[in-house]
Amino acid sequence: MLFNPFPTREFRFILDPYCLEYCGDYRTVFALINDLQSIDPPLKISIIVPTYLGNFPVPVWLATQTSWFSPLPTSPSDASLEWKPFVPQDMQEKFQTETHESRHAMALLMLADSLVADGIFTQMSILLDGRYKLHGYQGVRIIPLEEFADTVEIIAHGNHIFWSASYPERNLFLDIYYPIAHWKNARYYSWFNKIQENVNNTELKESLHNALLNRYSYILYSRDMVRYWEIQKDHSSRRSSIKRYSASIGYHMNTFYFLLWGMLDELTVIAKYVMNLKVKERDCGIRSNKFWKALASQQPGLKKFAKYNEIATWINIMADIRNHAGHKVIKIPTEVLADTEESRKSDEEIREIIRRENDFLYQTLDPSEIAKIEPIMIQQWRIDRMQRIAPSQVFIETKEGGYMWDPVVSVDHALERLTAVIDAFLVGLFGKDSEEASHT
Repeated sequence: MLFNPFPTREFRFILDPYCLEYCGDYRTVFALINDLQSIDPPLKISIIVPTYLGNFPVPVWLATQTSWFSPLPTSPSDASLEWKPFVPQDMQEKFQTETHESRHAMALLMLADSLVADGIFTQMSILLDGRYKLHGYQGVRIIPLEEFADTVEIIAHGNHIFWSASYPERNLFLDIYYPIAHWKNARYYSWFNKIQENVNNTELKESLHNALLNRYSYILYSRDMVRYWEIQKDHSSRRSSIKRYSASIGYHMNTFYFLLWGMLDELTVIAKYVMNLKVKERDCGIRSNKFWKALASQQPGLKKFAKYNEIATWINIMADIRNHAGHKVIKIPTEVLADTEESRKSDEEIREIIRRENDFLYQTLDPSEIAKIEPIMIQQWRIDRMQRIAPSQVFIETKEGGYMWDPVVSVDHALERLTAVIDAFLVGLFGKDSEEASHT
């Protein structure tokens, strides 16, 4: 349905046939897909492999999963790719050179466009190098094969099914999933359970418990929801002209950064109690001069890490986005658009076009109903023909003026940075006792 207001429970992905040789490493992901389809109502994730692109044998164990796995022996007759008018010419030319890699990549893009696929799992550098531009300009989601499990889990979590490809239990729920089964959170959960008996300070134990088991779990959940609603928004956009789910993305995005900033500050409270710093809790904070002055003599290495240019710059950006979420206008990521020759057409010119293109609609609906929806159709026609500069930008105001930033694309980078800071604090404060909790 064109105007179906509900999120979809059916997704369609293309698996680059070059990835078939690695499928054995992803059997648990395929098992998760199979389990998701067995629930009521089912959550369907179809995997399509265009075997017509070469001699690619499909593993027997995979070929038997006919309900959701589909080898495609011949190319669809309507497989083609119409580049959007605002896609940079140099980007188009990369896929039009006469090389095997470019022809193979172009065939995958054509198939994705024909099937209105939700993404392409691949390891091809030509696609991965241009993944953000292909998504922003053309609306095609390119996903590294190494993110296969993560993508399937995000879709499950978005539907409140807290299952994992790396954890076999299927009886988990939100309250316990992240600390017990999420690969990022489980290591902190395990480490805390081992050291808590040796932590005598009540405030320290409570702060460690809250940071590693509660706050970090909420951060991971918020991240998954940002990614889930981004997939839903793309799914809807490819099938209709209606833009949906920006509010859902905005809610979870602001929650993510708000919680992330709280984690940075809570790490300094943990440091206060571990090092017995003569500074009040309210004076602790990742950008508090009082805190760093008190810590510097005991942990010069930790201070050096936090003040390292790349980390300090990132912390400043996190401070800006948190400041907006907590005290100023809440930022909702939006597309940055620019006019094109077509988008500059007058309302009358566009009205004539949409009447020709939607003749049946105009003959079917009452004139009063047409009068209600026609302005929206004109506006959407114009927006669809604008040049997309960026998919999800916000403007961050600062004393110096401000800057544009993409908080959606940056979610995973922010999580990576945060995790590195957590690990640095744990290693710096607890030494060898924390090494198994750290992965950096």
